[in-house]
Amino acid sequence: MDMHYYEDFKEMLVCLNEKLILTDSQIEIRAIGGFAMMCNATVLNFDTRNASVDIDSYNIYTEKVKQLIKEVAEEFEINEDWLNTDWRDDYISKYHSEDGIIIGLEEWEWIPSKDIQLSNIISYANLEGLFAMKLRSVNEKLNQQEEPRLNDLADLIAMVSYFEKKDLSKISNQSLSYMLEHFELAKEYLMNILNAI
Repeated sequence: MDMHYYEDFKEMLVCLNEKLILTDSQIEIRAIGGFAMMCNATVLNFDTRNASVDIDSYNIYTEKVKQLIKEVAEEFEINEDWLNTDWRDDYISKYHSEDGIIIGLEEWEWIPSKDIQLSNIISYANLEGLFAMKLRSVNEKLNQQEEPRLNDLADLIAMVSYFEKKDLSKISNQSLSYMLEHFELAKEYLMNILNAI
């Protein structure tokens, strides 16, 4: 699948927003995953990967909005799942009954887009929320005795570097510290990587 940069996604979202206005439709996009990493990178002094296949979001879209998303895909000649909720559906079904910040997407900070053209329709998960998601993903892979995805590991290392901590046992951010203790396998795996760098 083709990779897209922030400016590519911005064009797609602006196009979607125009269609929403024309059809008197409304949408709220809460972005997570790779695109949210890029959004954070545009406003913070934060170095992370600059491309993603799609925009994962924590929303439920109406059939009318889904049709508009598909129209954007056709105009840009890209996959119709460029804006999707696949991650949300999988996550909620598996982690519905868990507690706190580990799965509490509603409790994480959602940052409105600073881009005036996108500010009405999109917000994105802050770094703490993304850290929780990436840790969960790595921990799940390790539980299944599989290697974690390289993107997830790269994102975690970038976030740890942003918080200026190589020693995970000394992280002062309470949310991050709590998450690391909750995802014990991921913490140990990440510590080994950081020690090798």
